[in-house]
Amino acid sequence: MGLERTELPLHSNQSESDIREFVIIRMISGATKNNYGLLGRDTFASLKKTAQKHQISFWALLEEVNLYQ
Repeated sequence: MGLERTELPLHSNQSESDIREFVIIRMISGATKNNYGLLGRDTFASLKKTAQKHQISFWALLEEVNLYQ
C-alpha cells in the first residue's frame, strides 16, 4: 500500500511530533480543573499548530475565526 500511495510517509514521525507539544504542556501544567479547560487548551493548541503548518500568524488566524458563533 505504501508503494502505491507515495504521498503518504512510511513513518509516523510527523504525527508524533505534532502531539509532542501537547504532551509537554500536559506534563508541566498537570491536568485541567474541568472539561471546559481541557477543551479550551486542546482547541487553542490545535489552532496554533494549524497556523504553524500553514505558515500564518496564530493571531491572524484567531482574528479570522469567530469564536462567538
